Amino acid sequence: DKFKSRYATLGFGDKARLDEGSMWPTEYALTQLTPADEERLRALITKAAG
Repeated sequence: DKFKSRYATLGFGDKARLDEGSMWPTEYALTQLTPADEERLRALITKAAG
């Protein structure tokens, strides 16, 4: 609650290789970080790095 924000964000720049057709998310909102979330983020970061 230090910054009084409801969620944190994780974003990717234009070099990220997350293309899925003609539209895909470049930013994600995180309200908590569960083990399942960690695994999903790990997969996204690996994909983004190409």
